[in-house]
Amino acid sequence: MKPPPAGADSRWAGVISLGVAAVGVGLSGTGFSNGDAAAYAAQGWAGDWLQRPIHLPWVGLAVGLARFANEALPQAMDVAHALLAGLWVWLCARWARRAGGTAPVAALGSAAAVLPWAPFAEVDLGWVCAAAAALGASEAVATGLVAVAVACSPTALLATPWIAVARGERSEGGRVDARPVVIGAALAVVSLLVGTGGGWWFGHRGVGSAPLPDLLRAGRAWAGLLPVGLLPLAGVATLALGPPRPPSPVLLLAACALLAAPADVPAHLPLAGTLAVAAAVGWRRLPSRGRAVAGAVLAAQLLSASLTLAFRVESVREQERVLAGLRAALGPDDAVVAPFTWGARLSVRATRDPYGLRWRPADAPLRDQATRWCATPIARVAVLPPGARWGAGSADADGIWWTRGADPAVADWCDPRGGKR
Repeated sequence: MKPPPAGADSRWAGVISLGVAAVGVGLSGTGFSNGDAAAYAAQGWAGDWLQRPIHLPWVGLAVGLARFANEALPQAMDVAHALLAGLWVWLCARWARRAGGTAPVAALGSAAAVLPWAPFAEVDLGWVCAAAAALGASEAVATGLVAVAVACSPTALLATPWIAVARGERSEGGRVDARPVVIGAALAVVSLLVGTGGGWWFGHRGVGSAPLPDLLRAGRAWAGLLPVGLLPLAGVATLALGPPRPPSPVLLLAACALLAAPADVPAHLPLAGTLAVAAAVGWRRLPSRGRAVAGAVLAAQLLSASLTLAFRVESVREQERVLAGLRAALGPDDAVVAPFTWGARLSVRATRDPYGLRWRPADAPLRDQATRWCATPIARVAVLPPGARWGAGSADADGIWWTRGADPAVADWCDPRGGKR
């Protein structure tokens, strides 16, 4: 069976990339997937570039879009994110084509990895696309792209070994190409440190304030997100002899440095993209019957990703419905106990400010929440997420627990004799 012409490969890869972008655009406006997404929109509305300097380019995009989108800013951010998802798929397909693989196979594999994230605006696809574009760029362009990636999120620093090894494997000599990676990362870090007066590292939302990595939690997240159906194809590419040389096991190991990233971000994408490219190379080496089996595996992987996306969409829609109902039920003397991911979304929807409502987490207040909580008497307290309880009270039809503001479980937070503050 002869492989299809390179032009046909490129066209099909382009169709798959556009399909991923179209799905993301079609589902844009579903809602904020977490508190960080809500906070980025709030910064855009407020024109606040420096509240989170570790995500400067993404916040800058939000500020720029807010001038045109206004109330539709969250959906505009979702659309931008969906276009980045399509770009990621196209970049993986191009990488596979240059490695001698079948571009549509790489596009399908990378689509299976990114599809569940496509409609939900977050910062990480920005640095992932910049890092992927740096793989085949000239040294000067790669330096700039690495700097942009690190400025978009410090998580990109964990991807620098992957970028350096991948650039080396794509070059003639095959040596690790660390020079543009090191220079680009250093330019970003030094510029951000100086430009923010040290806030990029030591500020309230700086890199130094991040929790220690939980490798076990990240590993569990990756186990559910990686397109594991690509492994047999990638194995064929890795074990078979002769050219073209596929992405090596060393490159796969380099991508695993991203296990130290927060488990709730799509930091698995560089490894997933590498697997997709290796699978595309392995596809070329399969006989016709083997390709039929591999095609079924790819279809199952894409179906799994589609089901995951459908579940996420339905989950976010339900959470938005609950938040909208609670927002309507809250009176001026009410307050909310909630983790950041719930409290920030509720507050942004109500006030365009993550801290505009009177709310706080149960474990410890953020910013000036302790002072605001105790400033005036509280009539009622709602507890999020639905099903969580705090103090004595009762649940409403949505499962939200309500208790009195005088309940000792919350009143003790304002006790000057040593209650939680």
